[in-house]
Amino acid sequence: MLALARTRAIFARLLVQGAGALLVFLLAMQIGQIIARTLFSVSLIALEEGIVFLHGLTLLAGCLYALVRNRHVRLDLGTAPPALPAPPAPPARAERAMTLLLGLPAAGLLLWASLPAARFAILTLEGSADPAGLPLVFVLKGAIALFALLLLLLLASSLLAPFTEQE
Repeated sequence: MLALARTRAIFARLLVQGAGALLVFLLAMQIGQIIARTLFSVSLIALEEGIVFLHGLTLLAGCLYALVRNRHVRLDLGTAPPALPAPPAPPARAERAMTLLLGLPAAGLLLWASLPAARFAILTLEGSADPAGLPLVFVLKGAIALFALLLLLLLASSLLAPFTEQE
């Protein structure tokens, strides 16, 4: 079905635009923090927490974007030679099996574990433990639960993609 492909493309575009805006805002906040510390010897706790929050939101958006675009996130431990050839793509059957055996249970567990904390944080409008911090902890906890839900939906749509392409 073309609707699934269009929805994934629109979602990817929104993720890129949203993450790009977050990164520009993150950069401005980081430069502001550096200037405040160096020139004025002032540490702004709300700015520091905002930087941490934006790092988290950008990471969540980047993970979803990598999944939508069927990219992989590789972690090079140590000093791996940079000119190694890319490994061959796994067969579609193995990829679907890993999505069923690892992806969906992990995303389900993340959703199950994050929903109570997100619900409590949103209902109480949870803020920072620091008096000068941001009153937006509930946004980050809600974003984690939303990430888990979107991850479940994207994994399910990746399982349905081979069947919708045949129609």
